[in-house]
Amino acid sequence: MNILLYSNFFWPSIGGVEVVTRNIAKTLVKHNHKITVLTSTRLPGDNNELIEGYNIVRELSANNFYRLIKNADLVLCIGDISRKIALVSAIVGTPYIVWYQMLKTSKGPYAYDKIDKLLKKTVAGFLACSKACLESHDVHNNKKCLGHIYNPVSEDLSSSADASLWYSRDHKEFDILFVGRLIRGKGIFVLCDALELLIGQGLAPRVAFVGVGPEENELLNRIKELNRLSKKENIAFLGRKEGKGLSDVYQRSRMLIIPTSSHPEGMGIVIAEAVMFGLPVIGSSQPAIKEVIADAGLIFDNHNASDLAEKIFSLLENESIYEAISTKAKVRSKDFHINQFEEKLTSILQLY
Repeated sequence: MNILLYSNFFWPSIGGVEVVTRNIAKTLVKHNHKITVLTSTRLPGDNNELIEGYNIVRELSANNFYRLIKNADLVLCIGDISRKIALVSAIVGTPYIVWYQMLKTSKGPYAYDKIDKLLKKTVAGFLACSKACLESHDVHNNKKCLGHIYNPVSEDLSSSADASLWYSRDHKEFDILFVGRLIRGKGIFVLCDALELLIGQGLAPRVAFVGVGPEENELLNRIKELNRLSKKENIAFLGRKEGKGLSDVYQRSRMLIIPTSSHPEGMGIVIAEAVMFGLPVIGSSQPAIKEVIADAGLIFDNHNASDLAEKIFSLLENESIYEAISTKAKVRSKDFHINQFEEKLTSILQLY
């Protein structure tokens, strides 16, 4: 089948949608589909293009939209409904599936909501990366709803986890790990506030921040201040990590914090990655985060740094609780294995 994947965000940009789109493309190529990725993410001059068995088009011209959709047997719109995809698909008769990746947290302007309702009538099928995400878009009872498929951990990371040594506490370099885009809505400064509270209690947890983004300089200033308060250099900024570099950081960490405050997480792929390495996850009380963590971690009240500090303290200081949740994390990881993802996606594609 000739399949077009449309995603505004793609590699080398870093984020959940980028990772997921790449995993979908590699999975479909593995099953002998002809894949093209259409994205607005440009390739910087110092980057070589990915060579993973599929074509990548990085210009959203009208000609590219028309040509690629017309030549496709099916379009997968990753992220949300695209008005351009809907219009061209309706003209040329190519079916398209919307694969939601973020929660819908509020209604938009009245005119936009009316347009989206009309566009939903043209969609061939609705998918989402979690039950919470599906319900937030109010398509869970739609007759075209195809259900949800949890985004999988990449084969590179999962194989590293399968082959890794489950390091003892004494061999872990970091007590706390954050992985994600460095924007305020991801809760990075809520985490900093929680760390300041812990330092005030006489604790000095070893922390690693992994990611890139517009709030990097402000985060670096907060890290510098926190290290000054603790009189130690326990908090490190590691920047961008992918592949083996990322798996190494997971292996060297004890727990993941996903403190997302206002960014509407549809799933949080880092949760899936962390539990693959047996890491308990402490997450904010967003619906999708609670769903995906399940019993593989703890939930704190969104925006509440004091509650987050308490949850971190409980895992740092109570080894029996930590070990029990770590065991559950390893069990939970099976739900995010690439094999399950492939089976569900293949069965859906057979409908078209």
